[in-house]
Amino acid sequence: MTAKLSFFAALYLATSTVLSSAAPQEVAPDLRRLPPHRGPVFLEKEQVRVEIREGLATTNVSQTYRSASQLQEEHTFLFPLPADAAVTNFQLTMNGKPVAGEVLDTQRAREIYEGIVRAARDPGLLELVGTQLLRARIFPVPPQGTMEIGLAYSAPCGLLGGIRTYTYPLRRQALLSRPVQSLVVSAEIHARGGLKAIFSPTHAIDVVRQSDVAAKASFEIGQVVPDRDFDLYYSEQSGLLGLTALCDKSGTKDGTFALFLAPAFAAEGRAEPKDVAFVFDTSGSMAGPKMEQARTALKTCLERLGPEDRFVLIPFSTEARPHAGALVANDAAAKAQALQVIAELQARGGTNIDEALAAALSLRPADTKRPYQVLFLTDGLPTVGVTDGAAIASAMRQRNKAGTRIFAFGVGDDVNTQLLDTLAQETRASREYVRPHEDLELKVTALFDRVASPVATQLALSFDALETYDVYPRALPDLFFGSQLLVVGRYKQGGHKAVRLKGLVRGEPKEWVFEAEFPAEEQARPEITDWWASQKIGYLLDQLRLQGQNQELIDEVVRLGKEHGIVTPYTSFLVVEETERLARARGVPARRWSEGDDGFFRRGGIGAVPVGDPAPGAAAAPADALRELEAKELAKSAESSQRIASLSSRVAGAEAVEESLDLGRLRDGQGLAGGRGRSKNGADNPFVRRIEGRVFHLIDGVWTESSFKAEDRAQLRKVAFLSEEYFALLKSDPKVARILALGPRVVLKIGANFTEIAEG
Repeated sequence: MTAKLSFFAALYLATSTVLSSAAPQEVAPDLRRLPPHRGPVFLEKEQVRVEIREGLATTNVSQTYRSASQLQEEHTFLFPLPADAAVTNFQLTMNGKPVAGEVLDTQRAREIYEGIVRAARDPGLLELVGTQLLRARIFPVPPQGTMEIGLAYSAPCGLLGGIRTYTYPLRRQALLSRPVQSLVVSAEIHARGGLKAIFSPTHAIDVVRQSDVAAKASFEIGQVVPDRDFDLYYSEQSGLLGLTALCDKSGTKDGTFALFLAPAFAAEGRAEPKDVAFVFDTSGSMAGPKMEQARTALKTCLERLGPEDRFVLIPFSTEARPHAGALVANDAAAKAQALQVIAELQARGGTNIDEALAAALSLRPADTKRPYQVLFLTDGLPTVGVTDGAAIASAMRQRNKAGTRIFAFGVGDDVNTQLLDTLAQETRASREYVRPHEDLELKVTALFDRVASPVATQLALSFDALETYDVYPRALPDLFFGSQLLVVGRYKQGGHKAVRLKGLVRGEPKEWVFEAEFPAEEQARPEITDWWASQKIGYLLDQLRLQGQNQELIDEVVRLGKEHGIVTPYTSFLVVEETERLARARGVPARRWSEGDDGFFRRGGIGAVPVGDPAPGAAAAPADALRELEAKELAKSAESSQRIASLSSRVAGAEAVEESLDLGRLRDGQGLAGGRGRSKNGADNPFVRRIEGRVFHLIDGVWTESSFKAEDRAQLRKVAFLSEEYFALLKSDPKVARILALGPRVVLKIGANFTEIAEG
């Protein structure tokens, strides 16, 4: 993979490399007289636009900075470039005017980076060592005003086993003094041979396929301190369906694979004809804006049906009311009649879910080979007819022998999440929840767009002469144009193997055979194992939610959570538990922590420092915030088992809806500790970091690798922070440099033994 396209986040405070003076004069990067770490200029907004054509990436960056200074100032801006960047295509503008820049080679850049680390004692810059560096003078920066910077540069994408890779750096958790208000990243990808899989191992991206050869991937976040670089991978397409394989193999351990199955773009007329039943709640609680949004969503879905599709509307409240006795063809007359039915809908009565589902399943023709989909939308609990969720699910199983997909929508917080989750999971579909503040119309139409064009149904995956286990998802969903399917699992002995995918296309059996390489020797790619662990945890938690407490499953969730640094309802309390274990292993007392010198953490994200009783006459340490956090984490340990066990009976409420949404995020990889741990609500876990597939815990002010044991102390090698030996370690291995960027006090394994970085 090519060198990361590392980028300093802000002119002054974000990197400690921006130099300031009060008047317009020549500024030399005198590293002995750096300004304070927290300066008056901060990054407010950033927009990144990437265009990738035939493997060449052109990156355009637009940033807005705000100054809190009372003075008009000049700054020196340092920008690291990848070693293979086409500097002749580089442009730097400030407020629309060109600014001259000086490109320094990698050796000079290394000297500057290491000098900053020495002078500012800030190891957060260590990952930038080994890049080129552009230096430019920026003047004027208006007092208490804003300033816009534009950057453009080109560099080839990397190649990783036939997959093209692009990276834009966003790891700034140790370098920003406040969150970025708005961060938008979008990438347009063009490949002459066609696009196959498009995915990001680091961020939840939205992928829109524009044609066989073009697609757009993007994400947008706000009020955030980014904690991991943005990685984008894509592969080129050949044929109707393509497979991309990525694997992780470490030492003698079993390997992990991730398979991405992606169809070619949906050319007109290629989508398989389908049958759709729109089943939607019109009970009294749907009155008002929800009903208006539901009407608009239904109209939009009808407009997006294909010419060969058939459909039926089934509004329900106290009883189900199909608008026709059978599926109707998608012609002008049928559509006009359906639109009239939608316009006349009234929100009144109770909620008869069982009858609505029975009506939808009964309208599936017995002899059809078409995919049959049910879009089921409700905003409440069953109140009429069969009201027991388990009985409704059991009846659905008896009626659904043909394998109808039921895509479930829960609107609001007063829904039976256990029932909706069961309907979707057992029919190889998906569930969505629309919270009170979200737009129902957008979510309904977005899902319908994803499932509107089926490529293949009833999918099954097999491997020739490859022993696999723990493969997820257990049952493969259908594959649609414009989407892709991720399958993860473990394997024992690798090699060049055939992967077989069987399914139905237009009702007829079809088999695809792909060739893939499953490494038998070392090929470290830890994010693949992270994906696998998250999907397995999501599956296990689903089983606990739907079937009740099972100690064997709980133990496995705890083991995976500890090993991979993934926070779950059972492992959130392990932050404190691991602290105590590792403290004992290091031979130090397990103590509480306090705030650092300038906030909750010390500069550079080093972490909290231990404190004892204050000296006589000294001010008390400001530890209240951290002690409160620790108390909450400890309390979770007593509540975790009860929480999951109670989910079987707690079927409604905001907490149950959030639990189900969390499981979806976990399986999508959004709940992973990609550089740091995540709590249940997505908040940062200040005690855990995951780097290069290794988990580190903040123990007594030291980032300590989780595999450290008491017997390792005897062979512990000590290296002084900022010593010549320390900088030699940086040059020896880029992975070590990433870990050392945690702070000046780190315990990590290098080779067979552990090394402790300690401040002199």
